[in-house]
Formats: sequence, structure tokens, C-alpha cells
Amino acid sequence: MKDHYSFCLQRVASLMGDTTVNTKASSLIQRVCLNVTHILNVTQRYSLMDLEQEAPVDLAVPLMGYAAPVVVFLTLVLNAVVVVVLTRRRLRSPTNVILVSIAACDTFTALFSLPGYMYTYTYEGYRNYPSMGWCYVLTYLCRFTPQVLHTVSLWLTALLAFQRYVGVAQMVCRTWISRYKGVALSIVFLGIFSFISHCFQLFLVLKPVTVIGKELFTPTGIQISNTCYRHLAVIENVDYFSYVYTWVRLTLAQVLPCCLLLVFNLCLIRATYRSYTYRRRLVVGHKLSESSDTKNTIRISLMLLLVTCCTCMFEMFVDVNLVLNFAQIYSKRFLVSADTLGRLLLVSNFTIILSFPLNFFFYFAFSTNFRVMILSCVKPRLKRKITPNRVTPGVDGRSTHHFSLTHFQKQRHSNGYNGSVL
Repeated sequence: MKDHYSFCLQRVASLMGDTTVNTKASSLIQRVCLNVTHILNVTQRYSLMDLEQEAPVDLAVPLMGYAAPVVVFLTLVLNAVVVVVLTRRRLRSPTNVILVSIAACDTFTALFSLPGYMYTYTYEGYRNYPSMGWCYVLTYLCRFTPQVLHTVSLWLTALLAFQRYVGVAQMVCRTWISRYKGVALSIVFLGIFSFISHCFQLFLVLKPVTVIGKELFTPTGIQISNTCYRHLAVIENVDYFSYVYTWVRLTLAQVLPCCLLLVFNLCLIRATYRSYTYRRRLVVGHKLSESSDTKNTIRISLMLLLVTCCTCMFEMFVDVNLVLNFAQIYSKRFLVSADTLGRLLLVSNFTIILSFPLNFFFYFAFSTNFRVMILSCVKPRLKRKITPNRVTPGVDGRSTHHFSLTHFQKQRHSNGYNGSVL
């Protein structure tokens, strides 16, 4: 900022000879040069919202500026299909309620993050400090809200793994987790819990400040930016506040749900294997008893394992990068370079966005009812061709066609669905 101040004085001195710009130079002196001491004090005590310093621009522009909007649009379309299909009456179940909630949280996480990506990297908003209005949008809409929703989605994925494990292992608490009321209360509780774990950010109050812009020399003289800085409303110790919030967020919002996901997945694999080996003992000759139910159970368990394991894998990658970043900041030991760490965090955030539309392909590949329901919505219904059982010729040349009720019932059951599970 001291270099900016010297540039300001030199620019004003060079403009003093021009009468057309003399009034502009005088206003610049009053607004900037006389208040530069206050600006320096503010920038030394509090950090300005500099979007250029948050991520490497050469990598962030193609990933977040151009690729992320395409992935967000794909997520919106595919998750909308998931919500429409799983909310049909034939496919309603407590498990599908959790799947619909995960799809909704992922969709809104991507949608609320999109304005920040487009403003910062698509339209190159990082070249200057954001205005006061964009400070509010970026802080509360594009960062705080997606963090809360993504934490809810991660905990719901852990709840999904626990519910499937309870159902396969035939545990006592199955009645609670297998009812709509229990699932609804769990979703509400996780939403409140996620909001509380991230509410530390609400102590950071945005205050306006006038600073010299990044691009000093403009056609009108020196660029002035009315931007914002973060100020703690209650707590004065900034280092202690950021330390506590960092570990609360890292523990409750990232590491703990990922560890629970890993534990429940291992338990689910073990319970599924035990159930499969037990049913193989119920053999009549060489044919497995209740083979269709066994295959359906294994297929659904495999689908939910893929959903939870992919989420766990992507989140573990984010956790490692966050732990490395926080350890490097607080220990002040540079394990890797700052540029490398910024690129790793950027790639991990992009992989999280890329994982949002993957669940649709898992549902489509492993769920027969899901595919049938989608195809019934896409393809037009063809007229059923019904062949009469017998034809009796009439006296006056007319024929009488005889249909049996059993024939209609077979046609009806051949197109039926099993709506209890996905």
C-alpha cells in the first residue's frame, strides 16, 4: 500500500498541469491520499477480499470459470430426473427419501456456488476488488450456504450407509431408521447441526472501505474501489477465533462424517457377505432358494456402496488437502509450496462438483425399477396388442371376440413394479 501511495502522489503531480483533470485530481487527493493512513491501518489489521489470491488464476479460470458451469448444468438436469423419479408413489421408501435429499442438497450446493465462479473467473472479477454488494453475495450466498448444504449432504450419505447396514444386519434399531418419521427428524437435525457448525462465519461482519484499486493507471486517473474487509463483531482475538473455527469445521464437517462413512461401508460389506453365505445354505438341489430376492438385495447394496464409497473417496482427498493446508498455516512450516497447495485445493473442490451427477449413473446402472420408470416417462406408451382367445362366427356374418379376465391380469402384472425399494 505504501507503493500505491507513492504512485498516487506521482500520478496526481503529473495531472496537476492539466486543467481538465485538475478537479478529478483534487477529489482523488481528498478521497485517497489524505485517508491513506486509515486505509493502511485497516489493511494491516484485517484482510481485504482479494479474489486473485484465493486460487491460482491460470488453473482456476478453465476449471471453475468454464468447466464448472457445464458440470453444474449437468447436475441440475440429472438430479432433477432423480428427484422426479424417486418421488413417484411406486418408488417411495425411507431410503429413497434420503437419496432425494442428497440429490437436492448437491443440486443447491452447485447452484449457489455458480454465481461466485462465474463472477470471479468467467467474467474475470478477480482483476479488481469486489464491490460491497458482491462481498455479501460471495460471503453468504456463494460460500456459507454451499458449505452448510454440502455438510448436510455428506452426513446424509453417512446416514444412508448406516441405514443400509442396519437393514442388512437386522439390528434392533431398524424400526427407527426405516420409518419416514425417523428419516425426516434425522434430516432436520442434520440441517440444524450443519448450520451450527458453520455459524462461526456469521461473527465476521463485512464493513465497507475505500482503497486504491489493483489497476492504478486508468483513463480517468487512479482507480478507486469501494470494497469490504472482515471485522470480528464480538471476539477480538482473530488468531484464536480462526483456529477454533478451523478445527470445528475440519472435525465436524469433514473428518468425522468421512470416518463414519468408512466404518459403515466396511460393516455393510461384512453384513452383506454374511447374509449371502447364510442364504446359500438354503439350497434345494443346486438352485439357490429365493434367488431373485438375494440378487436384488445384493444389487441394491452394491449400488449404495458405490454411492457412499465414491463420496468417501472424494471427501478424503479434500480432507487431506485441508489438513495439509491448516497444518502448514499454523505450524508455519512449508511442507509444499503455496502454489502447489493452492492447486491441490482447487482440484479437490472441482472433483467435489464433478461427483454430484455420478449418483444418477449408479441408480440407472443397478436399479431396474429406476430404469423402467425413466423409460416409461421418455418413451410414448404403445398400444397393447391383445389377441382374442377364440372367435365365434355370427349368423349375420359378424364375428364375436371372446377375452378372458386372466389374460388382462397377465398383461397387467407383466408391466407391474416393485415400489418398496429402489
